[in-house]
Amino acid sequence: MSQASRLVFVTQVIDPAHPVLGITLDLVRALGAQLDVTVIANSVSGMPEGLPAEVISLGKESGAPRSVRTARYLRAVETVTRHGLAGRAAALLAHMCPIYLTTAAPIAKPRGVRMLLWYAQAGADRWLRVAELAADAVLTSMPGAYPGRSGTKLVPIGQAIDTTRFAFTPRQRSGALQLLAIGRTAAVKRYEVAIRAVAEVRGAGEDVRLTILGPSTTPGEVAERARLATLIEQLGLEEAVQLGGPLPREQVPAAIAGCDALVNVTASGSADKSAFEAMAVGRPVLTANATLATLVDHLALPLHVPGPTARDLEGAIRALVHAAPGVANQVGWELHQRVLASHSLEHWAAQVAGQASGLAPGTASPLHSWGR
Repeated sequence: MSQASRLVFVTQVIDPAHPVLGITLDLVRALGAQLDVTVIANSVSGMPEGLPAEVISLGKESGAPRSVRTARYLRAVETVTRHGLAGRAAALLAHMCPIYLTTAAPIAKPRGVRMLLWYAQAGADRWLRVAELAADAVLTSMPGAYPGRSGTKLVPIGQAIDTTRFAFTPRQRSGALQLLAIGRTAAVKRYEVAIRAVAEVRGAGEDVRLTILGPSTTPGEVAERARLATLIEQLGLEEAVQLGGPLPREQVPAAIAGCDALVNVTASGSADKSAFEAMAVGRPVLTANATLATLVDHLALPLHVPGPTARDLEGAIRALVHAAPGVANQVGWELHQRVLASHSLEHWAAQVAGQASGLAPGTASPLHSWGR
């Protein structure tokens, strides 16, 4: 590939079994189909065969201390951005960690390397503010999914969903309405609202079940899991609400295909990947996230819950319970088409390639604004 097509992709983990960051490998594969990619990862475990990229590990998996990893990172950036080196990088993309960009910038920017940050989650800190200043473009999934203030540098490029793995799968409901929620047991996910809504609907005589699947990777998430388990017991929902652990990445598509709808009551200001995956499979997504509103509005079912309170979500669940046969699949097909148009893995990689080539911020292919 040409010198101008080389991209350095900096990430936390290369590990196909990682419950949260396993998707990184999908991103690398998609980018590798369009660009000459070098990956710099803090930790590398379970390296898959045939990955279309050179991979440099900073050694966290073998116990290297932070100081050693930082020195290795600086050396790696210096090497891949060196003038005169065949295939010198044209761009560096820091994935989700602003400090990766700010640490590399003093070396890379003077050498004309285009500095890109991918960030799509709630919460901003001082490192994000500094990275905004150093970045040439800040890439995110959708308007509203980025918590910073990057102004004209912000480029929404879609969520990067593998629509081959998460393929449209019609479903015929039989028996109880099966709801699914996927994600870390963090307070921001607001699973309590979903649990209380299920209690309300069941109290009115409807047979509705909820399964929550996700890891608890921090002390706060462990504490939230314990609180949710107590709530389930207090409400007498032990048979109706299951609080499970994380699924292996390869089992997520089947889990989504086996439900009737996904519940996502995460606070606005981010765009949960699981919501896009469910839409790709063709499942209605009941969401309180204003960021996702344009994706789920103007359909035959009321999917956007603006509250959210348990009562608000209860109304959306009831609409699903009483929907005419075939309506959920019709809605699911429309959601699938919306994901294909603006949030596929291929669309995401093409947008990154355009930015790596120096496309001016804000001129990436426009995302569809559904209902506007």
